[in-house]
Amino acid sequence: MKKNILMILMLIGFKNALACSFLSPSSINIGVSIDNQNYFSYNAKAVNENVPYAEVKDCLTTANKKKFLMITFGPEVVDTLDSYRGTNYNKEFAESSSCVFKNNPIAQIISYQNRKENFENKWKFINKCIEVNIKELGDHPLAYPKDQEGCVVTPTSSMSAKFTGGYCFFRPTTDSQYNIVLSVSKECLTLYGYKESEIYLQDLNAELSAYTSLTYKDELEDLSTIGTVPVRISVNPDKSVLKPSDDFGILRPTFPANYQVNDLHIGKILFADLSSNEIIIKIPFIVDNATCIKNNVNGVRSSACDYSTPFTGAISLKDSSGKEILTWQDGGVASANWQGILSGEGFRINKELIPTNKKYTLEIEFSDPQFAFNTFKNRISKKIGQLNAHLPLFSREGTIAEITDLRILEQIDKMVEIDPIGALNFQNPILNLANSRRRLNGYLSSSMFPPAYEKTCNSTGTCVDAAKTFAKFTATFKLESDYSISDLQINRKSDLLNSYTKIVEQQPEFICE
Repeated sequence: MKKNILMILMLIGFKNALACSFLSPSSINIGVSIDNQNYFSYNAKAVNENVPYAEVKDCLTTANKKKFLMITFGPEVVDTLDSYRGTNYNKEFAESSSCVFKNNPIAQIISYQNRKENFENKWKFINKCIEVNIKELGDHPLAYPKDQEGCVVTPTSSMSAKFTGGYCFFRPTTDSQYNIVLSVSKECLTLYGYKESEIYLQDLNAELSAYTSLTYKDELEDLSTIGTVPVRISVNPDKSVLKPSDDFGILRPTFPANYQVNDLHIGKILFADLSSNEIIIKIPFIVDNATCIKNNVNGVRSSACDYSTPFTGAISLKDSSGKEILTWQDGGVASANWQGILSGEGFRINKELIPTNKKYTLEIEFSDPQFAFNTFKNRISKKIGQLNAHLPLFSREGTIAEITDLRILEQIDKMVEIDPIGALNFQNPILNLANSRRRLNGYLSSSMFPPAYEKTCNSTGTCVDAAKTFAKFTATFKLESDYSISDLQINRKSDLLNSYTKIVEQQPEFICE
């Protein structure tokens, strides 16, 4: 089976009018406790020992057309710009070639080999630790091709099986109804299992998806999406390897107690013309969550970079006299072992408040990561409440349902092509940003992330109290009549990172040809 077909970007396009139907929760969060040697699911408010399941049913037409059901589970792939992301099911790493990050200010840029190793470790974790369990609820035994490649199927009864390998095909009958649930293998509930497998204790973003196809080998024909659900699996840090956040004496997900800041910069400042009376201000952040030194205790390895990390700044725009025009919180979440550009949400404002051909100052302050991210979360929640009634409501579980994308689409005619996606690369920018939105929703909907950090630390081990400001940026510039900016000067002041003042002639940016 050719890799350019099997490396599938999420949300290929829904051609499923005649396919099976897919039912699932909006997201699945799984925590792994080595102390308790068990795993559990959690949502916004509670922990549950039962992991939510997905369901595939109404497969009459699919069965009559003799199509296969393809169930996939693979790690998330995030390009340099966080809104460009997909899911890899083939285990082969490839470099993105259609886009380039110009004027990258990060001090220690991770190499191709480092990114490849991080990617391979995700697959090692999935293959060793995660089992996809599928149960046939219809009247016929669970049917699947015995000679399919890439899928190791272990029958547990005539009606059920578990598989590993990233993707697996099943043959539905006219009354087929499948229950699909993820589980964690026994080997990955103990420190010894991680030592023997040489797997990091980590925080993994992945996706469980379902497709239909006319074949299960060679070129996949008529591949159609049925449905998909984002999954987050995080192993609670073990205190012998990496200090965990407080679990309050109860079973719950924990994360590193210290907040890691290896590098942090301001990305391309953009004022975009939206309409005759409105513009949007975009202040992306360039972050490094990939260059931590791994702790190694008796062969068990982990670091703060193996966990997702929020970056949220308090932004203030002032005129030349120092009068404050507006303030807002913006940012996002850097995935584990990733460095790149967090796009942010931006801020819409009436043009009358920001006349052109004048000088302005932006101040961006980073402090208390938990409080800052929760403030950002509240801002997004209020923004949703102000929109029209067609937007999704809060679910009964108290989580935030999928949010219609609020960001402005830039370069809508040019989309990144991530090489691992191959022939099925993403072509629809609205769905691509929606995919990014779905992942952000998962972070926003959990009251258990981020934790109450104790300290904020840099890559050399210097730390400050987590409540204190650890970085402040000041950017001065002139806003031209076409809303471009000139005479840009940026100052970074920080007790953890090198302070600097520089005149910026070429801003950092992510460009796709």
